Amino acid sequence: MNPRATPTAFVDESFIHRAGHPGVYLLAAVLVEPGEVERAEEAARTAAGSSEFHATRLHSRGHMGVVEAMLEAVAQWAGWNVVVAHTPIGPHREAARQSALQRLLRYLDGQKVGDVVLDRRADTAQIGLAQQRGQRLADPEHRDLRTYRHLVRGGEISNRMRLVHHDDTTRPGLWMADAVVWSTRRALAADEPQWLYRVIDATTVLHAQTGTVLTVSDDGAALPDGDRGPHRRAQRDEVSAQPMLSSPAPYRVARRGRYPDSVGRYMASILQQIAAATVPVQAARLVTEVRQLRAEVDRLTRAVAGGAVHDGRLADGASRLEHPIEHNSAGRAVDGPDLG
Repeated sequence: MNPRATPTAFVDESFIHRAGHPGVYLLAAVLVEPGEVERAEEAARTAAGSSEFHATRLHSRGHMGVVEAMLEAVAQWAGWNVVVAHTPIGPHREAARQSALQRLLRYLDGQKVGDVVLDRRADTAQIGLAQQRGQRLADPEHRDLRTYRHLVRGGEISNRMRLVHHDDTTRPGLWMADAVVWSTRRALAADEPQWLYRVIDATTVLHAQTGTVLTVSDDGAALPDGDRGPHRRAQRDEVSAQPMLSSPAPYRVARRGRYPDSVGRYMASILQQIAAATVPVQAARLVTEVRQLRAEVDRLTRAVAGGAVHDGRLADGASRLEHPIEHNSAGRAVDGPDLG
């Protein structure tokens, strides 16, 4: 596969991880069509202005015009966007990231993406330590690579899709992913969906653990797919519904009732959608397990019954050998010798 003839995906992260909240880890990918990457990244540089782009920092300083300009660049140049949400997070945030990355890579492979460009994760100290050890990648980035290689070895994704880490100062396409993932987080953490709505018509949101396609809207209805998507709805659902090769621990649905004070309406809607999609799946799995158990019980019952008959025949034969039957000259059976 020629990387220049395939889409490029720019990926960035965000998360909500605080006490009393189920937590959600987000990975957002902005897909740019082949032949348009340079112009898309130039548009991102123009939107960012004279400084680096970090939506969280710009929002805290009140520079929302820059964020809006970046979202406009996404709307103009992204072929499609996908956000993967791992929720609940649990105690290990890194496990949540790798779960989300696994789901994302499977999705991107289905879209024939050539390069998956992730923002650098390692800090200066981690990079220095890796160099001292003679390692090409620092530990945080190597964990991403291990997930990628695991999926390749299992035949779940193609090795023609590459995974690379870059600093966002050299690949401003990552700033577009930053804007999308920040917008998703604002909708789920602060009930502010207006930023995400700027790009939602060309965005798919997936639940990492189950592959459920989620919607973020005021009425809970499915939002339009848009006309720039690289796939049909049927294809999207087929890709998202495929089981993960390495599934995480059994998924437990996080319900809103457990977090009454810290979950807003949009996060609550996400949890309700996951619960609604998960219950039928769990019920079907339970039915399958019961059937398998019943078949195993039947098999063992037949084996035990067969063994009992066999043992009975052996016992009867042994009894005959221990007490042989003697016959007189007339052919009639007589008692054996009295050995007492």
